[in-house]
Amino acid sequence: MKAYQSYVQARNLPKNTAGEKEARKQAINKAILKATQVPLQVMEKSLRVLELNKALLGKSNPYLVSDIGVSAEFAHASLNSACFNVEINLPYLQEATRREIEEKVRFIRGKDSSLYEEIISGVRRES
Repeated sequence: MKAYQSYVQARNLPKNTAGEKEARKQAINKAILKATQVPLQVMEKSLRVLELNKALLGKSNPYLVSDIGVSAEFAHASLNSACFNVEINLPYLQEATRREIEEKVRFIRGKDSSLYEEIISGVRRES
């Protein structure tokens, strides 16, 4: 929310002179980048949760294996939800930054898909 508020504040900056226009443009770019980085960090942390879930398969109390599945479901949903917020900002980023973030998103989503499927299959096997 704070990242979005920074964007709204930047959009409301004055734009009467060339200097104000440039300052406003820089503030908007900075705010959009921040509004993109925050959900990207959520994606990264959600992926980490999935990695931890995978590590628990076969090592946890059999009565608690469903909790690993629930955790994986939440992490997967969190990652996908954050991805929407990243992707909506991509067209507004400078090209080099956009490409770099798109590559991170592709990597994270790829790992998410394989980990999520592996975890859910493992939970179903163990339960």
